[in-house]
Amino acid sequence: MSFALLSVLVLGIVLLAGLVLTLVPERWQGQRWYTEPSSVFAFIALIAIVAALLVPHQ
Repeated sequence: MSFALLSVLVLGIVLLAGLVLTLVPERWQGQRWYTEPSSVFAFIALIAIVAALLVPHQ
């Protein structure tokens, strides 16, 4: 498996996790581990930037 394919796969998993976290039920929002969707997407953006920098440019 190439490194670029692996990074895209990891990025897809992170995006899916971010989507799931934004769709959590209302009853979970009072829990300590719940984070706001904006911070989740900020984390996803950071991961995307790092992944883009790590992928070797052809």
